[in-house]
Amino acid sequence: MSYTIAPLDFERDRDDLIGLWCENFKDPRDKAVTNFGFSWLYERNPPTLVRTWVAFEHDGPPVVGCATAFRANRYVEGQLVGAAVATAMAVTKKHRTLAAALGLAKAVMAGSAEMGAVALLSNPTQRALPICVRVGYDAVGETQKWKLRLSSTSPAGCAAMPPADFELVDTADERFDRLWERASRHHPVLGDKSSTFLNWHNAQLSLVDYQYFSLVNEQSREIWGYVGFYRNDAGAFITDILAETQEASMLELLLHRFVQWAQAQKLSWIGLRYFGTSHFEESLLHLGFVRKEEGGDPVVVHLATNVSVQAKAALLDKRQWFSCGGDFGA
Repeated sequence: MSYTIAPLDFERDRDDLIGLWCENFKDPRDKAVTNFGFSWLYERNPPTLVRTWVAFEHDGPPVVGCATAFRANRYVEGQLVGAAVATAMAVTKKHRTLAAALGLAKAVMAGSAEMGAVALLSNPTQRALPICVRVGYDAVGETQKWKLRLSSTSPAGCAAMPPADFELVDTADERFDRLWERASRHHPVLGDKSSTFLNWHNAQLSLVDYQYFSLVNEQSREIWGYVGFYRNDAGAFITDILAETQEASMLELLLHRFVQWAQAQKLSWIGLRYFGTSHFEESLLHLGFVRKEEGGDPVVVHLATNVSVQAKAALLDKRQWFSCGGDFGA
């Protein structure tokens, strides 16, 4: 069976895309939140930031598959590496053949390079991993899901730190830029955490009241670290965490204070997906988080030949990463 891969024409392909989402993800007509995220991904961004490709059987509609890439740079030891994230690949059940999936994967790879990305990252399902490997991705490791059941009992204590206040904000401001600039020098591999990127990327979560729980200096009001999250039913799902350094004491203080706040809000649980250095997992265990038993989804990376040896070594080493689910588009 042959397939044609073409750039998305949203006006032409919208109804077919909705059908794909209903079969593979969530019906975007069902909830305003999903509808806004659907529109943000396919309609609200220029092709310099987000591109989608669709698969047709033979030469024309209906659409039987889709895949997207969005720009999301990485910083290795503070040095910019142009990057993109491949996400939202879906194929109808009738057309889940190797040919359709390979065609879409190759289009994303070529298209992300045209967008200026020399590194292409993805967090596919285990079932899609062989396709990624076949088109040239390297498997780096797996994300892990963590959950903390909240009770009236205070979470485990953490090392003493200087006094800090907290703020809840809906929008990242210039203080986030200063924190990110400092943090990029202390994290071997770090995603773009500039206020411009955060406000753009997290716009898709605006209808679920996405917020930042930020620890701030009581005097200067500068941010020491933040937790980006949204409420989901009776709990909170963390999509992003950033502290100036990866030191356990700073990260544990940040999460400890967030857990205390969540308890005061009478939330039932906190969840997150994490990928990276193991010492943060030790902090999660210390605070009472439990790793889910089912295996996580793989993290894969494709690098252009002109990526430096240093950047390549870091990007292909899970121990150098510090990423939550939001870094992979979720």
